[in-house]
Amino acid sequence: MAEKGGRTDYHHCLAVMLADRCEGSPVEPEAEKDLSLKKQLLDFVLLLKSRLRPMPELPDGFEELATHNLVTFKSYQEKLDEIALQELVAHYINYRKQMAPPELDMLPAEEVRLFAVCVRFPEALARRVTLTERMAGAYDCDFACLTIRVIVVHRLRLHERNAMLLLLSANEEQVRFGVRHYKQNSPRTSSVVQRLLEKYREEKALMNPVIEEFIRESEEMVKQKVLAKLTPEEMLARLTPEQRLKNLSPEERLKGLSPEERLKGLSPDEVRALLKRLENGSPPEGAQG
Repeated sequence: MAEKGGRTDYHHCLAVMLADRCEGSPVEPEAEKDLSLKKQLLDFVLLLKSRLRPMPELPDGFEELATHNLVTFKSYQEKLDEIALQELVAHYINYRKQMAPPELDMLPAEEVRLFAVCVRFPEALARRVTLTERMAGAYDCDFACLTIRVIVVHRLRLHERNAMLLLLSANEEQVRFGVRHYKQNSPRTSSVVQRLLEKYREEKALMNPVIEEFIRESEEMVKQKVLAKLTPEEMLARLTPEQRLKNLSPEERLKGLSPEERLKGLSPDEVRALLKRLENGSPPEGAQG
């Protein structure tokens, strides 16, 4: 029987037995499937490094932080649903494994808290799970044996501590309050928020079109920064074969190919017709004269 580290490797045994049982059937077992090929990103982590220093003034609902606080965010264009919470729980399990010290398999559960911030109240989710209100705009949701703090921007108080989230609202009164009361804490903060504030101040009406334009511009800016860091090989890997060939001339497409590779895919009749045209001094069809 297979052994691993001096112990019976039951995972491997089960994989072998499944492969044996499914031999010749339409079911194909695949052991140790790598799920990291598609990058999954957690929106934010708030890491509490010390409880001795003064805490920052965070929006309502972020009281009593744990050492590790995992946050998912859904803008007013998105919805917070069960799938979003399932993804957050998956991040929670993965995070606890990755951040555990060498002597532990996982971080202790009490060191990690989960937060889901959404702009619109999650009506559909509220029909499926219980949202227990703790304060205006802040709810506790028991999900998958965990308690997730759900923070709804549209139901937050008009208070200075909430200004950062109110800037992301689709409610005009909240946005205007956020514009008036948001205060930048550090001169090193990115200019992205300042750009949003300037756009709001230029507009004198409801902010939805402004924030939509801002989100598009910000996404494009982030996209360009990400692309700038990619190697040529990584950039090519993001393209389909059709996209790679789109702007290449026929000569560039054929460059480096052997005669056999160039003729691959042609039928004998097509090859003979091509040779006949060349013997007669005529260029191949589609070639430039």
